[in-house]
This record gives sequence, C-alpha cells and structure tokens, in this order.
Amino acid sequence: MIHFISMWRSVLIVLVGGIAAVSHADGIPVDRDTGKITVPYTEVALDADQIEELDCLGTVTLTKSQWANLRKVAPHVPKRIETVVPLDYDDCTCDIGYYCIATTPGRVAVLHGDAVPFDAALAFEYEDEVLIRVDAGGHFFYKGHMLEYAKLTEALGKPPADTSETKSDGRFLFFATPKHTAAAVKTRIDELWKTARKAGWRSYYDAGNRETETGVDNVAAKE
Repeated sequence: MIHFISMWRSVLIVLVGGIAAVSHADGIPVDRDTGKITVPYTEVALDADQIEELDCLGTVTLTKSQWANLRKVAPHVPKRIETVVPLDYDDCTCDIGYYCIATTPGRVAVLHGDAVPFDAALAFEYEDEVLIRVDAGGHFFYKGHMLEYAKLTEALGKPPADTSETKSDGRFLFFATPKHTAAAVKTRIDELWKTARKAGWRSYYDAGNRETETGVDNVAAKE
C-alpha cells in the first residue's frame, strides 16, 4: 500500500506499509503546541548524499557509523528507513511502517521505541516477489532490515498466504550479491534456495534461461 501524503522541502513523502513498527492511531508523537517530539529519539544530521536520496526517493539510508550508534539505543532500527514524515504530519501511522521524522532541513529524528523486530515470515507471506540483498560481509537484508540467517530460513520455508496471485503465478525469489561472493556465502544461499523451493519459491531462471543453476542471482552486478 502506498500513500502520498505531504510535501516537505519539495519532497514527495511516500509511505510504504509492511515494515515492522509501533503505530500511533493519533499521529506521530509530537506535541502540537510546542512542536517537540515526546518520545526518545536521536537526531541525525544528513550528509549531501543522504539529502539527495531524501529529495529524490523519500528515503534515508544510514551511514555505517550512524547505524552502529543508533543500534546501541534502538537495536532494530533498519539501515534504510523507507518512510520519512514531516514534523506536522497529523494522520494515523497505522499503515506506514517504521518511519523517521524530518525535523529541519538536512536533519531527521530517528525514534528509538518504534523500531521493533522485523518479522520476515509475515512480510513474505503475501509477497509474490522478494529481493534479498547480501553485503560483502555475508549479511542478508530485506528493505533495509538485516535478517538473521535462521530467521530468514524460517521465513522462506513458510507456505504463502492463500491468495489468487500466489496460487496462479507463484512466488519469485532473488538474491542481489556482491560481484565477488565468498564460497561460504554462496553455500548459505544454496541452502536458502533448497528451503525456499520446498515452499514454492521460484527463480526467473528456472525456465532454463541460464546454463547453470548456482542458487545465486547476481542482481547487483546487473544493476
């Protein structure tokens, strides 16, 4: 579900549902009289690349140091925050997923308490296409959320929801990997594919569009 809600600094704010978060039926936790945020948060100063990302995509990808510092106070904060709302946002947050608040130009407030463990099994249940990204260290990510290998295995092994889309077209799985992927990581991806195929996940390459089946779809190399 995508909602177009507001403009801030000529930024179109796009809200994407399905990300783990604590929702507030009465809007974001901001005092309407003072304009101050009423829950624990960390204000992050965005660099030039992050400001460009916010302007163009409406998202914020944390730097390595920003993410490390935030995870000390909010362990489940995703590396990429897909929803940014303005300080005067006054609608329900029930369907917008995890978000941060744009406080002043070039700064966002990352809320501590709203970041809860991401439920990959629930997120995948109604998806007919899932892209898992793998970094150089062999960590798995989905929409900015780092996934534990065991939890990812469990999620991919869960049968899909009984919907017409998943029943008629099947479900497609992709892994975006670095150009040079360690053998141990490839082995883990192979194991994930074995689990996923039993639950009905498919690859677009299953129809014989490539010569060998390694279990690794190097999407990153193609982008």
